[in-house]
Amino acid sequence: MKMGEILIEPLARGFSLEGLKKFLSHKNFTEKEEEISIDLSGELNDSVLSIKQIADKGLEDIKHFRVYAIKLKEEINERSSKKRQFQIAKDILRAYSLSAGLFIFYTEEGKPFRFSLVFREAYGTKAVYSPYKRYTYFVSPEFPNKTFIKQVGNCQFENLNEIKSAFSVQPLTKEFYDEIQTWFYHAL
Repeated sequence: MKMGEILIEPLARGFSLEGLKKFLSHKNFTEKEEEISIDLSGELNDSVLSIKQIADKGLEDIKHFRVYAIKLKEEINERSSKKRQFQIAKDILRAYSLSAGLFIFYTEEGKPFRFSLVFREAYGTKAVYSPYKRYTYFVSPEFPNKTFIKQVGNCQFENLNEIKSAFSVQPLTKEFYDEIQTWFYHAL
């Protein structure tokens, strides 16, 4: 197990802000814990207890890549409020004129959380945001979270494409089928 995986595993077993900061510090983020206050669209303010900027890092292709921890009033489960959480992230990106960020949604420490990458890319004269279902992990102490631990733990957070690939399950699926294929050939 690599160091990044070792540092993120306790986070997967039980979320804590300190565990998140320790992991981000290992990935060369600069800690910048600061409570922020912004006006969220619609009724989103009613579902948020607090928003904190946790860390910042300059990437090869993005000057300011920030990490936010958003404490929510409602419980988080696999299917709950992905779209609403995505809208909160978009509102934060717009408010600070950022093109991408990591957003961790949680209710309390030790409980399940959502770890999401939200970004926008220019297409012609429009800015198009990442699909809200695609770049997110639901992490619960009740699950093994192997994909999250391996993909995010091994990500170096050097550029946006590398971070996007940390949210891709395709490499793990290929690895799984390669192992099955090897086992099958040896079994014959």
